[in-house]
Amino acid sequence: MSDELEEFYPSPSQDLNSLTHKQALFCISRMLEVLVELHDQYAAGLPESEPTSHHPSISESHEEAKQIAAQLDTIHKATTVESEAVIEENIDSEHEQLIVLYKRFWLKQPPGISIRSYLQRFDRYCHHSVATYLTAGAYVYHLCVVLKKLPLTRRNVHRIFSAAFVVAAKVVEDILYPWQRYATTAGVSAGDMGRLEIALLYLLDFGVKIDLERLEDAFEDWTRLVLAVSALA
Repeated sequence: MSDELEEFYPSPSQDLNSLTHKQALFCISRMLEVLVELHDQYAAGLPESEPTSHHPSISESHEEAKQIAAQLDTIHKATTVESEAVIEENIDSEHEQLIVLYKRFWLKQPPGISIRSYLQRFDRYCHHSVATYLTAGAYVYHLCVVLKKLPLTRRNVHRIFSAAFVVAAKVVEDILYPWQRYATTAGVSAGDMGRLEIALLYLLDFGVKIDLERLEDAFEDWTRLVLAVSALA
């Protein structure tokens, strides 16, 4: 485990009220990175070798990480479409609706900014409470791991997080920044920002109300996953 992870990454049971902005940004960016890395591993074909450690908890976490990555890969294959494909406006099946929503977040090429730098950009220009960042992270984890609606990839992670952040800010904060400021920070137009927000709400089935218990559960789940995967690196 890296020194940075040991210094900034909280334990799964840590009191969320004690988290600093720096810790929150680090743990969320690391969670996003891990989900993307897991998808990359399965897209490239994960080696069959087991981890060198025989510690039961590490082995179990390794299996859990492999299962999550396999699920993300399956979802990716089911929802991948050619960038030039045309989807009719009148769509009938739930699968076609998912593809349309999925394409909202899909970029032809990964952005030239890292996940961590992207989150730091939001913290600099759209600074909100720690609760907003944690809620945004919980939305992404719930969407990609619990609901298994989408895989998190290098081509969609930035847009998915930006939509989650905007929705979280509206749910958590009393005072918001002008809409254009969120869009500019995200690197999209105001119209695209609105479409990303709506797409995320549909994918989450509008289940965005989140209490402390649900937030703590999500945080504990993704923290255990991140620490397990990082220990195997």
